[in-house]
Amino acid sequence: MGQMENKFTQAATGTKNEEKEELAIEKKSAESAEASVSPEQVETFAKESEDEIAKVSENAVLEGKQAFESANQAGIKLELKKEEVDQIAEEMNVGKNLQTKEEEINAIKREAKEEISKVVEVQPESVQEEKINKVAESNEVAKENTEVAEEKPKYSEDEAREKWSELSSNEKLAYCDPKIVSKEMSDDLQLKNSPESRPFSGESFSENNKVINENIHNLVEGYIGEAKISREYGEKIRKSTEDYIGLISKAQQEGSVAKDLKAEDIQKISADIVNKMVYQNRESLKRGVGDHGVRHIIDGNIAEAMKMTDEYNKANPESQLSSLDRLKIMTIHFNHDMGYTVGVVRKGFAAMGEHQNFSEKLFKSEEDMYGKLFGEKDFKQMSETIKTHDKETTDFEKTPLESIVRLSDNMGLFHDSKLPEIFYSVPENMAVLQKIDLARKAGQSIDGLKEKLKENVMKQGELPENEGGLNKDTVEALLKAAGDINEKAADFNLGMMAGKLDGYEMQGSKMIVNIRESDMHKQIQDLFELNQKQFVKALDSYGIKLDKMGTTFDQYVKTDEDGTKYVELPMSEGKPALRFNFLPEDLNKKDERNAEVKKKFAETATEWAGMNIREEINSTVKELKESKEARNLEGIQRISFGLQAQIADERMSAEDFEQIKSLVDNVGASFENDEEFSDKIDQLGKFLTKKEKDFLAVS
Repeated sequence: MGQMENKFTQAATGTKNEEKEELAIEKKSAESAEASVSPEQVETFAKESEDEIAKVSENAVLEGKQAFESANQAGIKLELKKEEVDQIAEEMNVGKNLQTKEEEINAIKREAKEEISKVVEVQPESVQEEKINKVAESNEVAKENTEVAEEKPKYSEDEAREKWSELSSNEKLAYCDPKIVSKEMSDDLQLKNSPESRPFSGESFSENNKVINENIHNLVEGYIGEAKISREYGEKIRKSTEDYIGLISKAQQEGSVAKDLKAEDIQKISADIVNKMVYQNRESLKRGVGDHGVRHIIDGNIAEAMKMTDEYNKANPESQLSSLDRLKIMTIHFNHDMGYTVGVVRKGFAAMGEHQNFSEKLFKSEEDMYGKLFGEKDFKQMSETIKTHDKETTDFEKTPLESIVRLSDNMGLFHDSKLPEIFYSVPENMAVLQKIDLARKAGQSIDGLKEKLKENVMKQGELPENEGGLNKDTVEALLKAAGDINEKAADFNLGMMAGKLDGYEMQGSKMIVNIRESDMHKQIQDLFELNQKQFVKALDSYGIKLDKMGTTFDQYVKTDEDGTKYVELPMSEGKPALRFNFLPEDLNKKDERNAEVKKKFAETATEWAGMNIREEINSTVKELKESKEARNLEGIQRISFGLQAQIADERMSAEDFEQIKSLVDNVGASFENDEEFSDKIDQLGKFLTKKEKDFLAVS
């Protein structure tokens, strides 16, 4: 059943707020059994139910219309023509389905009216009671059916990942069960020794601020003590949570949150933040994709978002973002990637694109808890922003909070805080990452290099913690992460180290973002042929597709009078909402962590340059494929002699030389068969010398 149908069914059956509605029905039924029910009493109750039905059904239709508009916006983002968007909408019967939904709602409303009319007829009291009980009974059945429809996934998780693209949005959403996620998190974080928790002196939050901080400190220490989180990351979680609690106090003083906040409620929220951060970090360690733990959320998104908020407030003294707004931003970021912990996402790649919707669903399930701090309007805003946290929509004039959240997350392109932990915590693995790129270019398997990643993790785990050593849990997680690594790992990850965020400035409703080449930029560009790829990715995330435009980064960007390269992005009503300044390396701002990595990259590059025969092999393959004159024995023989002359040095063993000669002879013997000829050339292209095999861990 679709989301719209679910909402209406809940309204029509009196289950919009399950507990309240169930109590109301039970109360009415009990009253009917104990005393006579007058037509006026039942009519009043019926009218209230009818009004509730009408209200929620209208909201359901509105949501349907909003979904329709979102689909249109998605088409625009994908650069589809209006005719193409309309065609897709027509094929999917979007408009018709929406109309049908409206008609269904109206029909059910009419049926509800008829049922109500029958109940309120002047009849014997016993008959009135019987009819009311039947309505209540049918409501309960409908509720149970709805719950089953909502909660039951269509396939097993493994099957779902294989069929993911075929599933509807609602079918995908069924794989996110907040109760399961909560239990998995609780099981994973279970401590052998419960941390000490000081009692409160009364109920008030304002009187127990220090006690809450102390209890949170003890909780974090418990996780550190039992190796659920490292000391470094645990301290960052504690400090960030302490900042959060401090903002609650400020917001209370400013009058934007309730004066009667209870200590118990705020401690529960604060503990939830700690638990989620520890859990997300633990799960992130197990993946070889971008980090979604402490470094990304706290060091990256929250830190950058607070800088942007400061700049926004400087430029907008009359409409500053408040302490409550900062609280909302932090809450959003703590929760925005929880969707990555859902089983169907955690164990594969297919469902990763759904993590935003999963995160929203998980957060919405906690309204009772977070509703103690935030109002209904604020909670709705946060939920929607969690769902759209990685969108490009930016409008600092109308939606500054949402714009800051999205910009800070999108700028993760330039956070090495997004670098997977398997590379960040194990510097030796950066050299392996370089070799993975070399193996990819040579058309070779990276299985052996993935084993090298694991070996380096094991070695790091043997070191003392003060020398960068890893605890047992972290080692196990990183060993799992090695399995996630693929041939494009270098392309995906190294760009994060090519550029760095270097401050912000707000000019009216336009945010200026300074992106500076890192001290590794040129080395990465030269070694990995990434060019301006990370800068191009930044533009791409905002809908500027340079490849489709047939232009390059340097051709597209503008240059200021002072030589600064920049791009302005008109995001709202033609007004520039963002400006990216692309700045050269600052020699006074060296990243100390990069020094060791740069050294390893240089050593690896030098070693590879002195042993490999890739250039000679690739040149020969190209000539054989493209030269018509080579499609005969004489031509192939000439090319063979040329290749042998080029590689007749210390890079080749006698065995390597014989294998090369045999491969070229096979090419010569197959030139009359196009398919076989092409296959033999490919075999030649993938040939590796013994030294190359050892270097790239190819068996």
